[in-house]
Amino acid sequence: MAQEDTVNDAMIGGALTTTADVRIADAARMMRDADVAIIAVVDDDEELIGVITDRDITIVVADELDPSTTRVGERMSDSPVSVGQNDDLDAAFERMLEGDVHRAPVTDEVGHVWGVLEQSDAARHGEGRRVADSGGQHPR
Repeated sequence: MAQEDTVNDAMIGGALTTTADVRIADAARMMRDADVAIIAVVDDDEELIGVITDRDITIVVADELDPSTTRVGERMSDSPVSVGQNDDLDAAFERMLEGDVHRAPVTDEVGHVWGVLEQSDAARHGEGRRVADSGGQHPR
C-alpha cells in the first residue's frame, strides 16, 4: 500500500515570519519584497501566534488607519488555521477549505513555523485534490 502524502511533501518551505510589534507598513514591504501574501506572526519563542495577510493590510488602508503606526498585532488573525508538517495532505486541504483560507502556516509539534501550504499546492502536487474556487466555496 502506498504511503499517504503529507503536508511536508507539498508545502512551500521557508515561510516569512515577523513579530506582533512590527509596523504594518514594514510588513507590507516584507510581503512585497518576498512576493508573498501571508506572513506568520511568531512570539519570542518563534511559535506561531497569528498571521497577517495582504487582505488584512488592505483593510488597514481602507479603514484609513496609519500603516506607519499601526502594529501587526493589532490587525493580525490571532486564531489562524495552521497545519502540521506531518499531517495527511488531503486532511490539511480539507481543514483549509473548512476554514475558508487559501494559505496556512505549516508548523512542527511545538508550533514553530516551517513553511506555508497553499490551496494552489493541491493542483501542483497531484490531480484529484479538491481546490476551492476564488470565492472560497467547495462542493460538499
